[in-house]
Parts: sequence; C-alpha cells; structure tokens
Amino acid sequence: MWPDVFNKVCDDLLVVPFPTSTEIMQKAAEFRYAISFDFTSWFHHFNMEPSFARFFAVKKQGRYFVPTSIPTGATQPPKFAHVLASAVAARAIAIIQLRIAVDVFIDNVRFCSDNYEDLIRIRDVFLILCRELRIFVNEDEYSRQPRTQYVFLGIAFDHVAA
Repeated sequence: MWPDVFNKVCDDLLVVPFPTSTEIMQKAAEFRYAISFDFTSWFHHFNMEPSFARFFAVKKQGRYFVPTSIPTGATQPPKFAHVLASAVAARAIAIIQLRIAVDVFIDNVRFCSDNYEDLIRIRDVFLILCRELRIFVNEDEYSRQPRTQYVFLGIAFDHVAA
C-alpha cells in the first residue's frame, strides 16, 4: 500500500518528458553509427534521506519501520534515472564538443554519429564520468564498439539499410 501513498505525495513534484518512439527511431536514419549503454539496477540506487524517509515510516506491532530507499512500485525512480542519465550524457557531449546525437530513455543511453572515432571518444568520456560518479553501467556488445546494427530499447536498428 505505501508505494501508492508515496506516489500520491510525490508524483506531481517531478514531471519528466520522455522521448517518443518516433524520436528514438528517427536517429537510425540520420547517423551511420551508434553506441549504447544501460545502467545497472539503477532503480535500486535511490536512497532516501532520513529526514525525508521518516514521512513514510510504517508502524507494525508497536515498532516503526523506516525505508532507506524509494520503495518498489513507486513511479519516481524511472524519472530520477532519466534525469541523471540525461545529465551524464549531456556532460560527456559537452566535454568532447563534437556533433553527437543522444537519446536517453530512463536508464538507457544511445549516442549516434557519422564518425566512428567520435563515438569511441564519447564512450571513453561517458564511462569515465560514470566511474567518477560511482554509477555502474552494463558493458555488453553494444557498449564496447560503435555499431551500425544493434538493439536499443528492444528495437533492432540498422543504420546502413536503406
């Protein structure tokens, strides 16, 4: 029950515009290469400050239980993940100052470019920023090297096919 209470209290505090599927699919036609990242279990990394968590304490059998993280079922963690992933991706692009497009959807990030080497540079900067922030990234085949064919958000992309 209490994730519902949490959602009612907090849902209107954070409004996040997520990209549409059309916006995400459009990049495949505009650029030749892409490299993508998925953050590891980010939904579980949002700890609650004790001063805030006390409002969500539950009393059971005379004892109080205070959450240490945002509860499963709350609608805010995907919004937080989207905002943080967007900020890290934007910072990486600002550091290398090259023409690279980015798509972020919750905790998934995709960089697109016509230049293979630019994507290698953005990959390296992005991963350094993540390490500095202690954010863990799943490193799979799509995050190691730029590709023309890959899967992002469950959609198979082919940047070469006409």
